[in-house]
Amino acid sequence: MSPPAERCSAHQRHRAARCPRGWAFLMLLSSVLAGCQGGGRPAVLRAQPGPILLVGLDGFEWDIVLRMLPEGRLPVVRGLMERGTFGLLKSQLPSISPVIWTTIATGKPPDKHGVHGFIHEAAVGEQPRLYTSQDRRTKAFWNIFSEHGRRVHVVGWWLTYPVEPINGVMVAQANTLQVAKQRHMLWKGGLVDGLADQVHPPERQAAFLEMTTHVQGDLRALMNDVFGGGDGRGRPRTRALAQQTKCALRADAVYERIALVLLREKPTADLVAVYFGGTDVVGHRFWPDPPAAPVASVPAAEAFGGAIPRYYAHVDAALGRFLKACPDGTTVVVLSDHGMGPHGHLDGPDGFLVAAGPRIRNGAAPVDGLTRAALPTLGSTLDVTPTLLRLAGLPLAKDMDGRVMEGLLPAATTPRSPSSAVATYDTEQWLADRRARPRAPDMDPERLEQLRALGYIK
Repeated sequence: MSPPAERCSAHQRHRAARCPRGWAFLMLLSSVLAGCQGGGRPAVLRAQPGPILLVGLDGFEWDIVLRMLPEGRLPVVRGLMERGTFGLLKSQLPSISPVIWTTIATGKPPDKHGVHGFIHEAAVGEQPRLYTSQDRRTKAFWNIFSEHGRRVHVVGWWLTYPVEPINGVMVAQANTLQVAKQRHMLWKGGLVDGLADQVHPPERQAAFLEMTTHVQGDLRALMNDVFGGGDGRGRPRTRALAQQTKCALRADAVYERIALVLLREKPTADLVAVYFGGTDVVGHRFWPDPPAAPVASVPAAEAFGGAIPRYYAHVDAALGRFLKACPDGTTVVVLSDHGMGPHGHLDGPDGFLVAAGPRIRNGAAPVDGLTRAALPTLGSTLDVTPTLLRLAGLPLAKDMDGRVMEGLLPAATTPRSPSSAVATYDTEQWLADRRARPRAPDMDPERLEQLRALGYIK
């Protein structure tokens, strides 16, 4: 017989998800009931800590950051470093974005969370099928926060299409299934007109799609800023690079606008998580070889020299806008899934991590003269979700492979006793509901071509 916390029907959960008060009450009740089960979730009735802002920057590389800091071109990142703690985030091999970002979101490795790449292996003659949110076999941090009545917004995260109901807003990275076909544009992320299940709650999708129109109008200025006015005309190869990069920058701009709206809304969310993929795409396209070279040794070097530091500076400015929109007392965590190098991400350099705020240790490490060799390893991609749970005052799960990154926390922080951890958050009812969801439609072949162009698949 199902335990009491699992007897809520799918219809009841849907109604609660559409009503924030109903959802919060239902999730609080579930926590109380689950606390009566052996090994179940304990009730979480303590005062809630302040909000958390989590910013994921795909492929954000420490070597570039360390080169730009003395030039004063990353003032926001520098400020976070000076008032917080920073270091390496150990990545995983192979360094494949949907796999790692799912590990980050769950605290579990691929053999537990179920995502092993961009596409499922297909038999000869079969159409390849992309991994989607429906392939994830374990709860992510947004599910855990929601079931404890915490309000959480997730914008642009890998493998969130189709969206799932949470206690807050989810905006999917819709490029995981379909891309817009506008004069050979291959969108990386963003929102696609006419595609359902990109936004939860669905009544907000129209307003967010409207934002893409404004972003499109500003895109030329952004491209001029990042590429110094170069457009790659005259060479087919450079035109292709420009188009592929433009799609990623467009997606990031859409995600930024949506995240700013959500950060300013009341009631304040307990966690806002937003993902930018442009840092990875710019790194793939224009990384200098050797790394000390002033411009990338690719055919687009004449037009696009300096694109990487310019886009890093643009992202730094976006972080500044996020911080201004955050309420007082916000804990900020900025991280990357992996670094970047002459061979792209495939050589698996460790990622970037900086955190600052009232619940973060001020490491007081000097920023000037910093070298990569001096950076401490603070944890791994497995450790992000357990650390978020600790920061939010929520129980960990014993079946998570990750651990809390104690090096981020003040020395006075008292570790939770093992008894406060639950056995698992993955109830039989939740797993059954996921298996019962209709499978999302097959992908557009153009998305496969984009992944090939970026070197992710052959």
